[in-house]
Amino acid sequence: MILSEIKYLKKYLPKHKKKIMRFINEMPKDIADGEYPIAGEKVFARVMSYDTKPENECKIESHKKYVDIQCTLAGVEGIGIFDRKLTPKDEYDKDNDVIFYEPGEPLYTAAVNAGYFAMIFPNEPHRPQTYLRGDIGIRKFVIKIDKGLF
Repeated sequence: MILSEIKYLKKYLPKHKKKIMRFINEMPKDIADGEYPIAGEKVFARVMSYDTKPENECKIESHKKYVDIQCTLAGVEGIGIFDRKLTPKDEYDKDNDVIFYEPGEPLYTAAVNAGYFAMIFPNEPHRPQTYLRGDIGIRKFVIKIDKGLF
């Protein structure tokens, strides 16, 4: 995982860097929750709003096809990062590119504040949506980038 300020994101981006940065820089403040294409199925964004929850209510997941770039727009979200040796809870869901895991202890939990991003790579178990402090409601976007572009 990479955690940094959004102003440094372009250093870590592969192909379609300009399209990704254009989406971020031109995104309206009142953008609706939903999915937005950036470069077809290879790069797209999901905008979402939700309440963070206690760790024990959050799911541990990983992806095989996409790299996640999770950016908080408002609020703060904890994202736990786990050892890759976790026990899968379910089979890999190819349609949704996700596998969920049995509970475990994170190696660490990153605080993703507004203006920061967490870049999470395929097969890296992580637990988003974790409550850390302050307001529980967050607004964020996740850019999904096909791992083949790296």
